[in-house]
Amino acid sequence: DNGSSMLDITLLKIISESISILGSLIMVKTTKQSASVDKKRLSYWLVINIIPQLLRGIVVCNSSLHKFPILVVVSLIEHFIGGALTVACFNFMFSHVLENIEGTHYSVYAATEVLGKTLFGYLAFTLVDILGHPKTFIIAIVLSIVPLLFKQDQIRQDIF
Repeated sequence: DNGSSMLDITLLKIISESISILGSLIMVKTTKQSASVDKKRLSYWLVINIIPQLLRGIVVCNSSLHKFPILVVVSLIEHFIGGALTVACFNFMFSHVLENIEGTHYSVYAATEVLGKTLFGYLAFTLVDILGHPKTFIIAIVLSIVPLLFKQDQIRQDIF
């Protein structure tokens, strides 16, 4: 919280979630495109997702940047891109399901996403306690880049 009031943190959370929804809404307009279009959009947003990860890493590793306005801007960028990436990911996954059991797929995907967030949240908190914020954020940045490394040729084709 870096000395911020509870009201400031609560407002930031509300605004961040609203920005995430806005990021999701820009992707919803393109729902139900072809599988190749969904794959290209997913590749694009995976690459764009590096931006907030790097910004957050720079801020966390540089204590002179631990100022509320800077944290707000980084958080809003992260939430906007995260919202768009989540919808891009779901669009891609749903372009590969059987329509007659689409609801079941949605339930499984949504439950898996929540489980993953919960488990990785716990893991992140544990790593912060053991390693500290800077090292944990560096690990998170590396982990967010790993999928791009495995599919770099495909992503280059999809985006360029």
